[in-house]
Amino acid sequence: MKVTIYGKLDLLFLDGHNWLVQNIDNRFYAVVNMLTIIKIPDGFITDFASIPRTFWNILPPCGDGPHAQYGPPAIFHDYLYKTHMADGKEVSRKFADDVLFAGMEFEKVETWKKWTIYCAVRTFGGIPWNKKK
Repeated sequence: MKVTIYGKLDLLFLDGHNWLVQNIDNRFYAVVNMLTIIKIPDGFITDFASIPRTFWNILPPCGDGPHAQYGPPAIFHDYLYKTHMADGKEVSRKFADDVLFAGMEFEKVETWKKWTIYCAVRTFGGIPWNKKK
């Protein structure tokens, strides 16, 4: 899978944990395999990566480094988990998790971080995914 992330991310910090995505003119979106477009709607609320607080010193929720590397892919992952939809079509949990992984590849996240996060969502993501159903 190939994911390309476009646009500038504008956020408003809400409550110490959640962020409001400000995407009024749809500048922030991802393209999956040159076929599927994932647009994050203006007003979408994210907590970035749902990493337990115990691990924040090595894997902070919005990523680390100068560009919060895995922050943008985590927003797309949150959106897919909350809606189960991309480009007007229902998607699987595996698709959502693979978008996260490919988005982290696009953002050049370190290999150990990318695999740690991906394995965690594949192992523990079933409960939050099924909350939507």
